[in-house]
Amino acid sequence: MLKNKSIIGIALIAWLIITMAYHAHTPLGNRTYDFQGHLTYTKIIANEHRFPRPHDGWETFHPPLYYLVNSYLAPHPKEEDPKKHVFYVQALSVLYGAIVLIVIEWFLRKLKIDSVLRLITLLFILTTPGFLITFSTYNNDSLANVLCVGIVALSYKLFENWTNRNALFLLVISTASLYTKYTSLFCIGAVIVVCLRNIIKLKKPSLIDIRIVIILLSSVLLLYPWLEFHNKKYSGKLLPHNIESGWGNDLAINDDRATSKVVFKIPFYPTNPHEWDDPWAHGYARLETKKHDFWAFSFITSVFSEFTYNFEEMQIIWLIFWIHLIGNIFAILQVGRSNISKIAFVVLLLAQFGQIATLFYVPKPGGCAMDFRYICWTWLSWSVLYSYVISQKNILSRLLLRMMIVGIILHTYVLLTMSGHIT
Repeated sequence: MLKNKSIIGIALIAWLIITMAYHAHTPLGNRTYDFQGHLTYTKIIANEHRFPRPHDGWETFHPPLYYLVNSYLAPHPKEEDPKKHVFYVQALSVLYGAIVLIVIEWFLRKLKIDSVLRLITLLFILTTPGFLITFSTYNNDSLANVLCVGIVALSYKLFENWTNRNALFLLVISTASLYTKYTSLFCIGAVIVVCLRNIIKLKKPSLIDIRIVIILLSSVLLLYPWLEFHNKKYSGKLLPHNIESGWGNDLAINDDRATSKVVFKIPFYPTNPHEWDDPWAHGYARLETKKHDFWAFSFITSVFSEFTYNFEEMQIIWLIFWIHLIGNIFAILQVGRSNISKIAFVVLLLAQFGQIATLFYVPKPGGCAMDFRYICWTWLSWSVLYSYVISQKNILSRLLLRMMIVGIILHTYVLLTMSGHIT
């Protein structure tokens, strides 16, 4: 049996080694979503000492917290050479990923998952290319996701043992998440629904559930001043986005297909004969795009991110694809084994449905709106489901355990050899 400190120590050392090895052959800012747009936001704060208006740049419709952190915790972004600044911001993202791993390990330990199985689950997640890319780039998804993981974990902790200190901490991080990225509403909404699940059963919610809901709703109210006195003041809308400005039309679905047909369809069923010529998501408008299938796009980006890599051994990529797909199916089949696994699955679904709602909000939903990175915090739920499967004493459990070990090896190989930055 491994000691608890040994498990998280091994996981964090592995995380540091693999991120260092990955960045050793990855130029700064590479495989980062809208890198220049996010850097522009930080530069405006650092150089002009003001918050940018929603359409001052490609990414300036976002709330400001991520960029404030970058302005004050990283070296000043210089116009002629921002490399030092970018390096420090990406290092902060790696730190956010480490915090997520610590929380996942704590959560699995609370569920009394065997120490070795906890370690394998952590290694499988931290080596997944989509996870590493989310938590090593210059993008506000990294901070938003670590804060959302904190929201879920703190809500669970408060339900077990209420303390005013943790309640205040929950208010702070939930408000901070909204001031980082509006997609944090997916997480807050999911936790609120879970807390109010007894109403669906025509039962009265517990007092702690109600308190948690009040805290989370309070954080939403605390976001309103920014929406009213900044967003609406300069754009006329509470929630402006970059597609409405005319930018990003090449990201949209490139035909007249209704959004409902992108969501309510048989997952992975091809729309055209070339859609599955390769496993990549293909975020931009092109014939082989998977933007016509929300579920396929979300799944692929959870594993590989939205980027297309130059990789000769495509059979390895396909094998990783099948390992994750089969692993996810196995995990979902085990949902009924405990109350926690049921809640973890419900949170996953609610996060997906929240993301689907945004597809109907924007005029032409693009692949970027279907990307798993917005709900990367649900790796916490997946870790619960994975660990529950491999904890069972049956053939299914042993098979998935071996698949995850193979996946760890293949993930690492891909991360150490990949190149390319195409979406």
